[in-house]
Amino acid sequence: MYQALGEPIEVLAVFQKEKIKPLSFKWKSKVYKISKVTSHWSAPVGKYKWHHFGIIDKDDNFFEICYDEERCSWNIKQTWKE
Repeated sequence: MYQALGEPIEVLAVFQKEKIKPLSFKWKSKVYKISKVTSHWSAPVGKYKWHHFGIIDKDDNFFEICYDEERCSWNIKQTWKE
């Protein structure tokens, strides 16, 4: 089932040498461990960027999460759960 969201989340990520690697995220009081990043793309928003990540958790659920450089915040954009 596909769900469009746009909700704030907490993310544990590594920021190193201009690369971002999300490791896990917390959404609605549940922690999701990221098993694979399937894609990463950036979209310019003024002088900043939004970094989008397609990810799969340990239960094989797909999520799209996004890091907003300007606000230093994360959002979950969409999910697909079997």
